[in-house]
Amino acid sequence: MTLTRGQLKAQGRLLLGETRGTAGDGDPFSLDFLLTMSADVEASSVGALYLPYYMDITANQADYTWPDGLQRLVTAMAYSAEGTNVKLQQFTADQFDHMQDVWEVSPEYGDPYAMVQKGGTRFQLYPIPNYASSYDPETFVGGMCFSGWGVPGGSWALDGANCPLPSFGQYAALYGALVERCKQFPDEAQYASRLPGFMQSYNKFHGLFESVVATQSQASRHRDDVSVDTGTSWSGNPLNVY
Repeated sequence: MTLTRGQLKAQGRLLLGETRGTAGDGDPFSLDFLLTMSADVEASSVGALYLPYYMDITANQADYTWPDGLQRLVTAMAYSAEGTNVKLQQFTADQFDHMQDVWEVSPEYGDPYAMVQKGGTRFQLYPIPNYASSYDPETFVGGMCFSGWGVPGGSWALDGANCPLPSFGQYAALYGALVERCKQFPDEAQYASRLPGFMQSYNKFHGLFESVVATQSQASRHRDDVSVDTGTSWSGNPLNVY
């Protein structure tokens, strides 16, 4: 059963014994932050979330920054001026230098076909787009779309939002947050007495979550091995970011 942020926080308060007048009652927002952080740590360490990220294309702008939360890019698409999605080929700057030796000093403008990693979180579209395009969430077209492994971040900030982690991951995130909450009050018996049990529960659910994700990943690779290659996808990935 998928739990909402509000439900996870309510369970957390109950397990922590944070009632009126206790140490934790004076800092009610800390558990919110810890829950977000713990969910991100679980998603990152297990590699559980394959997500889409969207960005707008700005006319005559060459450089962009990776979307927040994206950790391992798999595919990138850009919406062309003609209204079609184009899969972007991925290069390092050194690799692209061998193909376009004047790409930085005398760049072309038009529909981009490549994204060039320029260090850190920066990349450049090439050719530089000479048009603007914004992503439309209703039609799912426009701008740029990046697909890859990432973390949920603030995407579930509201109490009514479902936890984005599947299966045992939501409980691993909860107990991970409770462990960190207890560490905030090392001298309070209320927290010190609960810490060993929370750590044991975290290890249990984290292990189960890791096992489920690994099993699903193996099944997915098996399906890929027996599928027929249609030859329509671009197989190169010079950045080795899988």
